[in-house]
Amino acid sequence: MKSLLAFRGAIQNRVRPVDPVAATNLMDELEEVERGIKRNDPSAVDQFKALEAKIAKAIAQAGPGPGPGGPGQMPEVETCPICGKKVQGRYCENGHDQWGVVSKGSHGTSGDSIA
Repeated sequence: MKSLLAFRGAIQNRVRPVDPVAATNLMDELEEVERGIKRNDPSAVDQFKALEAKIAKAIAQAGPGPGPGGPGQMPEVETCPICGKKVQGRYCENGHDQWGVVSKGSHGTSGDSIA
């Protein structure tokens, strides 16, 4: 199951920003493989391997991954609008939650709206 989740993430994060149509087709194939696995279909293993190869090819065609220079990707390191420290992921170096930040004066309290 972890491989299926990894496939889903690779399609969404690496293929979709560059080729949405290919990503949609790959997601359809992934769902078919998942259904085959749930039915204990012996051909699901071959479908899984074929899908793995298709995803690898689509990623290679998509180019660089996340980070500076990656197509359709945000920079890997940003600065916090509250304190100006580096942000990698959800929190800055000072612990400010970036998912709740609206403006420089906001600290993500329950009265704030999310932008």
